[in-house]
Amino acid sequence: MSDLSQTTERAAKRYIRRLDRLVVTLLGLRFTSPDGIWTLQLDLRSLQRDIQAEIAAIKRQRRSADRTEALERLHEVLWHARRFGDALAWLLLQGDRQLIYPWRRTSESPFHRTITRREASTQSRRT
Repeated sequence: MSDLSQTTERAAKRYIRRLDRLVVTLLGLRFTSPDGIWTLQLDLRSLQRDIQAEIAAIKRQRRSADRTEALERLHEVLWHARRFGDALAWLLLQGDRQLIYPWRRTSESPFHRTITRREASTQSRRT
């Protein structure tokens, strides 16, 4: 196993543990006020940003089989974090499809679009 694979696997496990703690918090209904739910949402968003930053760092490396494998692993972890966010929305909005369905159309997060724009502007300056 290469250094990149080992590093990525350790990071993925660290992110999964963070996600597990968020799930346990939600399932345990450990909220004393709406601030608790807000904190959970902020923690989830922080987790997603950290995963996305790790993905961006790996994308800057030279292409290789290890790089592809690392990206796949981190995208899987990010997918789980996003699904938890979806579940949280369904729970908090009490399954109200009229409120939830319009949000389905936004497949990318604002953070992801920001990285994409930044990458695009960098590429346009090179040409």
